[in-house]
Amino acid sequence: MAQERFRQTGEQSFFGRWVYERIVPQDHVLMKLDGIIPWQRFAKKLVCYDQGKALFGPAPYNPVALKMLFLSFLYDISERQTENLVNFDLVAKCFVGLAVDEPAPDHSTLSLFKGRLLQNKKTAAFEMLLQEITVIAKEQGVVFGSLQVLDGNKDIWLALEKTAEYRRGGAERYKVERTFGEAFGEAFGEAFGEAKEQHGLRRCRYVGLLRFAVQGFLTILTMNLKRLVVLVTGDQAQRRIAAPSAA
Repeated sequence: MAQERFRQTGEQSFFGRWVYERIVPQDHVLMKLDGIIPWQRFAKKLVCYDQGKALFGPAPYNPVALKMLFLSFLYDISERQTENLVNFDLVAKCFVGLAVDEPAPDHSTLSLFKGRLLQNKKTAAFEMLLQEITVIAKEQGVVFGSLQVLDGNKDIWLALEKTAEYRRGGAERYKVERTFGEAFGEAFGEAFGEAKEQHGLRRCRYVGLLRFAVQGFLTILTMNLKRLVVLVTGDQAQRRIAAPSAA
Protein backbone atom coordinates (compact mmCIF):
# COMPACT_ATOMS: atom_id res chain seq x y z
CA MET A 1 0.00 0.00 0.00
CA ALA A 2 1.36 3.40 -0.98
CA GLN A 3 2.28 5.84 1.79
CA GLU A 4 1.76 9.58 1.86
CA ARG A 5 4.88 11.51 1.01
CA PHE A 6 5.70 15.19 0.78
CA ARG A 7 8.39 17.03 -1.11
CA GLN A 8 11.77 17.05 0.63
CA THR A 9 12.65 20.52 1.90
CA GLY A 10 16.12 19.85 3.35
CA GLU A 11 15.02 21.29 6.69
CA GLN A 12 16.92 18.64 8.66
CA SER A 13 20.10 18.97 6.60
CA PHE A 14 23.24 20.95 7.48
CA PHE A 15 21.81 23.94 5.57
CA GLY A 16 18.49 23.60 7.40
CA ARG A 17 17.81 23.57 11.11
CA TRP A 18 21.51 23.50 12.10
CA VAL A 19 22.24 26.80 10.34
CA TYR A 20 18.99 28.47 11.35
CA GLU A 21 19.48 27.76 15.05
CA ARG A 22 22.70 29.78 14.89
CA ILE A 23 21.47 32.68 12.75
CA VAL A 24 17.72 33.22 13.07
CA PRO A 25 16.58 35.06 16.24
CA GLN A 26 14.25 32.76 18.15
CA ASP A 27 12.25 35.69 19.55
CA HIS A 28 11.05 36.64 16.06
CA VAL A 29 7.26 36.48 15.74
CA LEU A 30 7.48 33.87 12.97
CA MET A 31 9.65 31.63 15.14
CA LYS A 32 7.22 32.01 18.03
CA LEU A 33 4.32 31.14 15.77
CA ASP A 34 6.17 28.16 14.35
CA GLY A 35 6.61 26.86 17.87
CA ILE A 36 2.93 27.29 18.72
CA ILE A 37 1.25 25.89 15.61
CA PRO A 38 1.64 22.19 14.71
CA TRP A 39 1.66 22.86 10.97
CA GLN A 40 1.85 19.19 10.03
CA ARG A 41 -1.72 18.82 11.25
CA PHE A 42 -2.81 21.11 8.44
CA ALA A 43 -0.75 19.10 5.96
CA LYS A 44 -2.53 15.90 6.95
CA LYS A 45 -5.96 17.52 6.71
CA LEU A 46 -5.28 19.19 3.35
CA VAL A 47 -3.70 16.19 1.65
CA CYS A 48 -7.13 15.00 0.48
CA TYR A 49 -7.27 18.04 -1.83
CA ASP A 50 -4.06 17.08 -3.60
CA GLN A 51 -4.54 15.58 -7.05
CA GLY A 52 -2.67 12.40 -6.15
CA LYS A 53 -3.56 12.50 -2.43
CA ALA A 54 0.23 12.57 -1.73
CA LEU A 55 0.27 8.92 -2.83
CA PHE A 56 0.82 9.29 -6.56
CA GLY A 57 2.20 11.93 -8.89
CA PRO A 58 4.33 14.91 -7.80
CA ALA A 59 4.78 15.14 -4.03
CA PRO A 60 2.95 18.19 -2.60
CA TYR A 61 4.64 21.07 -0.79
CA ASN A 62 2.39 21.00 2.30
CA PRO A 63 2.69 22.80 4.63
CA VAL A 64 5.15 25.06 2.76
CA ALA A 65 2.47 26.41 0.40
CA LEU A 66 0.10 27.20 3.28
CA LYS A 67 2.85 28.98 5.20
CA MET A 68 3.74 31.04 2.14
CA LEU A 69 0.12 32.11 1.73
CA PHE A 70 0.12 33.14 5.38
CA LEU A 71 3.24 35.27 4.80
CA SER A 72 1.62 36.87 1.78
CA PHE A 73 -1.34 38.04 3.86
CA LEU A 74 0.68 38.79 6.99
CA TYR A 75 2.90 41.28 5.15
CA ASP A 76 0.27 42.29 2.56
CA ILE A 77 2.48 41.42 -0.40
CA SER A 78 1.77 39.63 -3.67
CA GLU A 79 2.46 35.95 -4.14
CA ARG A 80 5.31 36.79 -6.51
CA GLN A 81 6.81 39.01 -3.81
CA THR A 82 6.29 36.20 -1.30
CA GLU A 83 8.37 33.90 -3.49
CA ASN A 84 11.16 36.50 -3.46
CA LEU A 85 10.79 36.98 0.28
CA VAL A 86 11.20 33.27 1.00
CA ASN A 87 14.16 33.04 -1.37
CA PHE A 88 16.10 35.94 0.14
CA ASP A 89 14.96 36.32 3.76
CA LEU A 90 16.40 33.69 6.13
CA VAL A 91 13.69 34.12 8.76
CA ALA A 92 10.94 33.59 6.19
CA LYS A 93 12.75 30.61 4.66
CA CYS A 94 13.26 29.06 8.09
CA PHE A 95 9.58 29.63 8.93
CA VAL A 96 8.25 27.86 5.84
CA GLY A 97 10.64 24.94 6.48
CA LEU A 98 13.05 25.18 3.55
CA ALA A 99 16.80 24.71 3.86
CA VAL A 100 19.02 27.67 2.98
CA ASP A 101 20.00 26.11 -0.36
CA GLU A 102 16.41 25.13 -1.30
CA PRO A 103 14.54 27.45 -3.70
CA ALA A 104 11.04 28.61 -2.79
CA PRO A 105 8.14 27.14 -4.76
CA ASP A 106 7.18 29.23 -7.77
CA HIS A 107 4.44 31.74 -7.06
CA SER A 108 2.17 29.91 -9.51
CA THR A 109 2.30 26.94 -7.13
CA LEU A 110 0.36 29.03 -4.62
CA SER A 111 -2.37 29.70 -7.19
CA LEU A 112 -2.58 26.00 -7.92
CA PHE A 113 -2.71 25.24 -4.20
CA LYS A 114 -5.62 27.67 -3.65
CA GLY A 115 -7.43 26.25 -6.66
CA ARG A 116 -7.24 22.72 -5.29
CA LEU A 117 -8.62 23.85 -1.95
CA LEU A 118 -11.61 25.31 -3.78
CA GLN A 119 -12.71 21.80 -4.67
CA ASN A 120 -16.14 21.81 -6.33
CA LYS A 121 -16.20 25.59 -5.85
CA LYS A 122 -16.67 25.25 -2.09
CA THR A 123 -14.80 26.90 0.78
CA ALA A 124 -14.99 23.92 3.18
CA ALA A 125 -11.18 23.61 3.31
CA PHE A 126 -10.76 27.22 4.42
CA GLU A 127 -13.51 26.86 7.01
CA MET A 128 -11.71 23.78 8.32
CA LEU A 129 -8.48 25.77 8.67
CA LEU A 130 -10.20 28.40 10.80
CA GLN A 131 -11.85 25.73 12.97
CA GLU A 132 -8.52 23.96 13.44
CA ILE A 133 -6.89 27.19 14.65
CA THR A 134 -9.64 27.47 17.27
CA VAL A 135 -8.91 23.92 18.40
CA ILE A 136 -5.18 24.67 18.61
CA ALA A 137 -5.87 27.85 20.59
CA LYS A 138 -7.87 25.86 23.15
CA GLU A 139 -5.07 23.31 23.36
CA GLN A 140 -2.68 26.18 24.09
CA GLY A 141 -4.86 27.23 27.01
CA VAL A 142 -6.81 30.09 25.44
CA VAL A 143 -10.30 30.37 26.94
CA PHE A 144 -12.82 32.05 24.66
CA GLY A 145 -15.22 34.56 26.12
CA SER A 146 -15.17 38.04 27.61
CA LEU A 147 -11.99 37.09 29.49
CA GLN A 148 -9.11 35.20 27.92
CA VAL A 149 -6.67 33.41 30.24
CA LEU A 150 -3.97 30.80 29.88
CA ASP A 151 -3.84 27.45 31.61
CA GLY A 152 -1.07 28.58 33.92
CA ASN A 153 -3.37 31.28 35.40
CA LYS A 154 -6.66 29.42 35.11
CA ASP A 155 -6.83 28.22 38.72
CA ILE A 156 -6.00 31.70 39.97
CA TRP A 157 -8.83 33.23 37.95
CA LEU A 158 -11.34 30.57 39.02
CA ALA A 159 -10.52 31.24 42.68
CA LEU A 160 -10.71 35.00 42.13
CA GLU A 161 -14.12 34.79 40.48
CA LYS A 162 -15.57 33.22 43.63
CA THR A 163 -14.64 36.15 45.86
CA ALA A 164 -17.21 38.81 46.84
CA GLU A 165 -14.81 41.59 45.83
CA TYR A 166 -14.56 40.22 42.30
CA ARG A 167 -18.34 39.96 41.94
CA ARG A 168 -18.86 43.52 43.18
CA GLY A 169 -16.20 44.75 40.79
CA GLY A 170 -17.83 42.82 37.95
CA ALA A 171 -21.16 44.49 38.61
CA GLU A 172 -19.51 47.90 38.32
CA ARG A 173 -17.59 46.97 35.18
CA TYR A 174 -20.77 46.06 33.35
CA LYS A 175 -22.48 49.36 34.15
CA VAL A 176 -21.73 50.98 30.84
CA GLU A 177 -23.68 53.64 28.99
CA ARG A 178 -23.00 52.33 25.51
CA THR A 179 -25.45 49.87 24.02
CA PHE A 180 -24.35 46.38 23.08
CA GLY A 181 -24.62 47.30 19.43
CA GLU A 182 -22.29 50.26 19.84
CA ALA A 183 -19.76 48.18 21.74
CA PHE A 184 -19.91 45.40 19.19
CA GLY A 185 -19.57 47.91 16.38
CA GLU A 186 -16.42 49.39 17.91
CA ALA A 187 -14.78 45.96 18.30
CA PHE A 188 -15.77 44.98 14.79
CA GLY A 189 -14.54 48.28 13.38
CA GLU A 190 -11.14 47.82 15.01
CA ALA A 191 -10.73 44.33 13.54
CA PHE A 192 -11.95 45.44 10.11
CA GLY A 193 -9.55 48.39 10.19
CA GLU A 194 -6.66 46.02 10.95
CA ALA A 195 -7.72 43.77 8.05
CA LYS A 196 -7.80 46.75 5.67
CA GLU A 197 -4.68 48.58 6.77
CA GLN A 198 -2.34 45.69 7.55
CA HIS A 199 -3.54 42.71 5.51
CA GLY A 200 -4.82 44.03 2.21
CA LEU A 201 -8.59 43.73 2.63
CA ARG A 202 -8.89 47.25 1.25
CA ARG A 203 -8.74 45.77 -2.27
CA CYS A 204 -9.66 42.55 -4.05
CA ARG A 205 -6.63 40.34 -4.68
CA TYR A 206 -8.48 37.86 -6.86
CA VAL A 207 -11.18 38.05 -9.52
CA GLY A 208 -14.62 36.68 -8.70
CA LEU A 209 -16.84 36.51 -5.62
CA LEU A 210 -15.71 33.02 -4.65
CA ARG A 211 -12.04 33.98 -4.77
CA PHE A 212 -12.76 37.13 -2.79
CA ALA A 213 -14.27 34.84 -0.14
CA VAL A 214 -10.93 32.99 -0.13
CA GLN A 215 -9.19 36.31 0.48
CA GLY A 216 -11.51 36.94 3.41
CA PHE A 217 -10.83 33.51 4.91
CA LEU A 218 -7.06 33.89 4.58
CA THR A 219 -7.16 37.39 6.04
CA ILE A 220 -9.09 36.19 9.09
CA LEU A 221 -6.78 33.18 9.41
CA THR A 222 -3.76 35.50 9.43
CA MET A 223 -5.28 37.80 12.04
CA ASN A 224 -6.22 34.84 14.26
CA LEU A 225 -2.68 33.48 14.12
CA LYS A 226 -1.27 36.90 15.05
CA ARG A 227 -3.72 37.11 17.94
CA LEU A 228 -2.77 33.61 19.07
CA VAL A 229 0.90 34.61 19.37
CA VAL A 230 -0.09 37.59 21.53
CA LEU A 231 -2.35 35.49 23.78
CA VAL A 232 0.11 32.66 24.27
CA THR A 233 3.33 34.69 24.62
CA GLY A 234 1.87 37.88 26.09
CA ASP A 235 3.97 39.95 23.67
CA GLN A 236 1.73 42.87 22.64
CA ALA A 237 4.39 44.12 20.22
CA GLN A 238 3.38 41.39 17.78
CA ARG A 239 0.04 43.07 17.02
CA ARG A 240 1.57 45.06 14.15
CA ILE A 241 4.28 43.52 12.02
CA ALA A 242 6.18 45.44 9.36
CA ALA A 243 7.09 43.73 6.11
CA PRO A 244 10.78 42.88 5.66
CA SER A 245 12.72 44.91 3.12
CA ALA A 246 13.29 41.74 1.06
CA ALA A 247 9.61 41.74 0.15
